Amino acid sequence: MHEVALAVDLIEQIEDIVREQNQNGETVEVVESIYLELGDMSHVVEDSFEFAFETVSEGELFENTRLKFENVPVKIRCRDCGGEFEIETQIPVCPGCGSSETEILQGKDFILKSIELR
Repeated sequence: MHEVALAVDLIEQIEDIVREQNQNGETVEVVESIYLELGDMSHVVEDSFEFAFETVSEGELFENTRLKFENVPVKIRCRDCGGEFEIETQIPVCPGCGSSETEILQGKDFILKSIELR
């Protein structure tokens, strides 16, 4: 379950941000919300990630943190016909010409977009 490793990495990244904010004279006590971009081809299961996050987050900093997900569809570009399409399947085949010579433009990432601190 790689969601646990992702949750640990995310927490460490946010703790670094909070530490930096506190060193710059701001007082951060709580992470209110975390906004994440979740690509449909990222292989991250939202419910599993939420469970992993709740399991590995400790202390008051993350006590009532809300996770907000923005799901990003998979978009490909066909190298043969040049068309760009959103696809529903995990197999990136061009729906325009049927070519498998495609590149994925979006939808495979798991990205921290922003956080709300208090």
